[in-house]
Amino acid sequence: MKWAYSLSTLLITVLIFYIFLEIKYLRHFSSSPQELTPEATKEDSYQLKLFSQRREYTRKQCLSSNGSSLDLKHVLLDEERKLLFCVVPKVACTNWKRVLISLETRMNLTEIKYPHSHTFKTLSQSTLQEKALSKYSKFIFVRHPYERLVSAYENKVHRPFTNYFRSRLLREGMRDLSFPSFVDFILSKKPRDLNEHWSPQYMLCRPCQVDYDYIGRYETMKEDSDYILEDVLHLNVSLPKNQSQSPIGRTVMITPIYLRKLSSAAREGLFQLYKRDFELFGYKFPNWVNDNKKTG
Repeated sequence: MKWAYSLSTLLITVLIFYIFLEIKYLRHFSSSPQELTPEATKEDSYQLKLFSQRREYTRKQCLSSNGSSLDLKHVLLDEERKLLFCVVPKVACTNWKRVLISLETRMNLTEIKYPHSHTFKTLSQSTLQEKALSKYSKFIFVRHPYERLVSAYENKVHRPFTNYFRSRLLREGMRDLSFPSFVDFILSKKPRDLNEHWSPQYMLCRPCQVDYDYIGRYETMKEDSDYILEDVLHLNVSLPKNQSQSPIGRTVMITPIYLRKLSSAAREGLFQLYKRDFELFGYKFPNWVNDNKKTG
């Protein structure tokens, strides 16, 4: 029995050490903005200051942008309440659609079962683009690029019941259903041809053309969404708890594990694809980018 106890103790020790290494490695993928630190003491004042900092940070990053595309089909429009919201798949967009439907129909959030079947008006369909861009309240929620990609892979490809995406990707030339094959498939496409679930967020929402007042983050979903719901939309509701969870979740933990499966060329290609998301929304570059700069 002693040897069994010793073996169990050893396995537990190894597991704890492995988790420690994963968390240490994960810090290279920190979801915190690069230069934002809390200074205000009151919660609302701090939250407003944080939104202002994020907005200014993105504005500064946009100074180096020469893009002029204004594809606004992902920007939803609510003319009555003068709102613009950009839909980013895998960033709680389903629940935010429920919020917009609730505003329009007065339905309770829990009563809205199929928000994706609702027809929303988009800014690309409106004749009020200039007015809406300058006068309406504009908000967006973004997510760490790699965590969003892994979440999309697990939800749309890895799970056995996702037959639609599986068969479609294999039909379009993906070798198999592994993550490296998935990444190679993505990198073989032009960015503008990518599915919205793994398209770069800046290409969906055009933050250098749409000056978002509120840039929320998946990693601080509860705090950001509570402020927008209460202080901007004046609603006494909260997003469901499963979408307002702590950033220390399963996807955060497994993202480095998935990335380790990639070749250095694939990792570099992936970074180049999502580089603008890292820059515009203040996410830290992966550690290998800085390592390459030091040795290059």
